[in-house]
Amino acid sequence: MATIRIKRTLDLYGVLRNVKVWIDGVHVGKLPFNSERTFDVPDGTHAIQASMDWCKSKALEINAQGDREIRVVVKTKTLLLAIPLCIIKPSSVFTVSTEEIT
Repeated sequence: MATIRIKRTLDLYGVLRNVKVWIDGVHVGKLPFNSERTFDVPDGTHAIQASMDWCKSKALEINAQGDREIRVVVKTKTLLLAIPLCIIKPSSVFTVSTEEIT
């Protein structure tokens, strides 16, 4: 079983609200401002998304194998961009990407 560690960055959009975390279309938890959580997943391909209200990110496909830890970062656009994007293109508010381990 692999582990997915998801971190929410220091973003101002929704600072007082939680971001919902979805793995394979199932809501698995919430991320408060500037926090991280880990989720155990079975081996295989998984889709990770983040959302708040009707704004849901595009899916990040990851391949989990063995005891590997996959680090994922959830970012939002700047506050001034996020608000209009919620109306114009809700899937662009959040970005979910893998994090380089240094």
